[in-house]
Amino acid sequence: MTLFSCTAITKLQAIVVIVIIIVAGAAGYYLLTPKEKPYITVTTWGENFLDAMKNGVGVPFEQQYGVEVRYALQGSSGEMAAKLIAEKGNPSADVFLGGEQAVVRAALAGIMAPLTEDKVPNLKDIASAAKPELNNTLWYVGVFGLASGWALRTDLIPANLAYNGSWRWFLDPRLKGKFTVHDPTWTDQMSWAAAVYGGDDHNYDPALKFFKDFAPNVKFVFSTDAEATNALSSGEIWGAYEYATVVYGLAQKGVQVQMVYPEDVPTVNGIKSPITFDIDVIGVVKGGKEDLAYKFINYILSPEAQYEYCSRLGNAPVNPKTKPMPPEIAPYLLTGSELERAWRVDLQYYSTIQDKLVERWQTEIAPLIGKG
Repeated sequence: MTLFSCTAITKLQAIVVIVIIIVAGAAGYYLLTPKEKPYITVTTWGENFLDAMKNGVGVPFEQQYGVEVRYALQGSSGEMAAKLIAEKGNPSADVFLGGEQAVVRAALAGIMAPLTEDKVPNLKDIASAAKPELNNTLWYVGVFGLASGWALRTDLIPANLAYNGSWRWFLDPRLKGKFTVHDPTWTDQMSWAAAVYGGDDHNYDPALKFFKDFAPNVKFVFSTDAEATNALSSGEIWGAYEYATVVYGLAQKGVQVQMVYPEDVPTVNGIKSPITFDIDVIGVVKGGKEDLAYKFINYILSPEAQYEYCSRLGNAPVNPKTKPMPPEIAPYLLTGSELERAWRVDLQYYSTIQDKLVERWQTEIAPLIGKG
């Protein structure tokens, strides 16, 4: 019988010891090293948008659900839509926040998952204007609103000409040259003008009739917000049709300006005294962490998150159950019952007729501006 030599035993023992150390080390690493925290990635713009998303939504969401929120910054949501479409099936983001037209593009490309109340219960509370369907399916939902209406320098308007709540006030000949309006590429302004003369977002002939009558009171036509806000700030004009959030920024600089929404505009699509209303929207990207994405969207639509997010941006919440915005912001937002007047115009239809309307504006309206 052959016996193991001392040298052989020593080698065997050494191998056994090494194996034990390796196994024990691996087991210890597995036991002591925590699993990676679950996370989702949300698209957003930078600066104040990132701050509002992170501190108003992301941090409390992480605290409540234990899910880390990461951010994919976008220069424009159109560029992000192109990126996500190119990544179809393996997206770099799970939640797409962007302008409505960009998210529509993503939905039509088949990269968005539908939203339903069983997956996003807070949808039931959201204003109808913030839930536009595409091909009879809800692919995205508004996350904040951008109302537009008339910004007035009420401090400059004489008492005998004070605004009286009616759209007819704007046609008063004593207000000649006291307003500015956007060029006809802005759908909201054209839709509002159509509504006051009995049209809607599929009938714009009344809009042109309104502007023919209103033209003498218009000093100039603007194409950028800066042109309008500079004229309001200087007192060159007393009123402009603008986004409320733009006007809020003007008020923050100390300009005494007030948003007004005439209360006698004819009913359109069942909406009494409609207020034109745009939304930036949010949706779930297919192929990502869809379950977590639905949870995130449900959270951002909650009254608590809506308040924290929108109050930081100076935008209007889309959930009517959101508590009132801070006093300095509230006058520039649609809240409570005003949200029921929100009117989402048909942007896709307008895009098909815009060129013709611009041409008619140049021949029928432009020569009348400031005249009469």
